[in-house]
Amino acid sequence: MESVTNQHRICREIVSHKTRPKGNKHFIVIRMYSNRDKIVKKANEQTTEIEDEVAKAFFELENKKVDSPEDIKKVKLCSARYYSEGDKKVLHVTVPYPLFALVRKNYLTIVPYLENKFKCTVALTARRTILSKYGTSSCYL
Repeated sequence: MESVTNQHRICREIVSHKTRPKGNKHFIVIRMYSNRDKIVKKANEQTTEIEDEVAKAFFELENKKVDSPEDIKKVKLCSARYYSEGDKKVLHVTVPYPLFALVRKNYLTIVPYLENKFKCTVALTARRTILSKYGTSSCYL
């Protein structure tokens, strides 16, 4: 198998019978995923190292946990930041507001996994964008 860098992961899927070519019973589609697929930002914004680590943790959670629900694959993040006060550290992860219902539904799966992975307290919040009624804004997701 090809060597995979830290930025990309390989995911295999079995394609349904409706989309397969004629004559083949099953075939596997190899799709490359990057950490950027789990992060929602504008095109010109750079991701931080912490956001890349959290995106990688979300990707590992959806692929390696046997009991993880399908909804976890839809979860994305907007930003991630560490806050520290004395000897306590908190990882603050912000997700888009439309996806926050999925996060609340799978909260008991996501938060303990992230707390074990990063060895700190994890806080998940939603990012809301308030739009002006007088004009459009550059809102994304």
